[in-house]
Amino acid sequence: MKEGAKKKEKKNVGDYVQRWCLLAGNLFFYCKDEEANWENVIGLVVLERCQVETDPDAGIKYGFRLFFDDDPDSFWFMANTGRESDEWIRTFSCASYEYLRASLGELRGQLMQ
Repeated sequence: MKEGAKKKEKKNVGDYVQRWCLLAGNLFFYCKDEEANWENVIGLVVLERCQVETDPDAGIKYGFRLFFDDDPDSFWFMANTGRESDEWIRTFSCASYEYLRASLGELRGQLMQ
């Protein structure tokens, strides 16, 4: 599980608002504030068939986006530091079922050798 404050892009491109974010398994919640209870949850993203990347051309310092293969919409987030951004990107990259399944297959292969 990973949690922390992130700035999430509002519907208007380039306008960000502070949100408390919580990643549990492959479920990414964003909340109004640090009280991560059901009353404060304002969004949920299921991280399946999801990719995360930075886009230097977007001009967003410490920014990264979540996007899906079959969906033109994406979610932009901004961290407070480069290190924090890198940590979230790594964590998102390892959160999907596809990643866990591939890792399990690799570990099985190592055990069989």
